[in-house]
Amino acid sequence: MILSAMRYLCALLLVLILPLQAAPPAALVVEDFNKVPQSFELYGTYQVHSIIRVRSAKSRSIPLRNTIYRVYSNGQELRLYQEGLGSVFHSYEIYRADGISEQDDKGNIAIKPGLQARLITEDLVKQIAVTQQKLTITQFPPLSDTVVITYAKRAR
Repeated sequence: MILSAMRYLCALLLVLILPLQAAPPAALVVEDFNKVPQSFELYGTYQVHSIIRVRSAKSRSIPLRNTIYRVYSNGQELRLYQEGLGSVFHSYEIYRADGISEQDDKGNIAIKPGLQARLITEDLVKQIAVTQQKLTITQFPPLSDTVVITYAKRAR
């Protein structure tokens, strides 16, 4: 009898407490998609043209669906909205606003105006590099040796 009561209490604790411990910080927020967020400006609209999964020094292309992102910034925070998902956005902390280094076909490195931002949760680390022409999202799952890179170009 005591053993079954203890099992019940343990199960109850798992059901009630574990989801609270496993939940990532409030990085995903719901807001009106068509309304510009207060104190934010539209940085650009980007259409995904490539998603690459890298594992064990081998890359593999992931099938694309028509994905368009809108990027907003207030200078400290970057918000990424995906069209078709309504009012949901991810919030990233800007850690560099002095440009993005890009390498051309000849190996020359140039600094382009842009932002770099990050999102760190218990389940994932994401880094964004965005210029007026390009958006690159790099995802690093902490319990995996796979990195996912999303490339998007300026749309509209």
